Amino acid sequence: MLSLLLWLFSCSRNSAVCIFFFNIALIFLTDIFICYEKISILHAQFNTKLS
Repeated sequence: MLSLLLWLFSCSRNSAVCIFFFNIALIFLTDIFICYEKISILHAQFNTKLS
């Protein structure tokens, strides 16, 4: 993932392609974060039901 970001910053010659790939990476990271939040909320609800 870090190498991908380094590649994006190094390819400033073709900025349109870089912006496109950067947006995809950003959307991907946002999806992972949203999924993680949903799982943690469900986990918290499950723990409160058990106790």
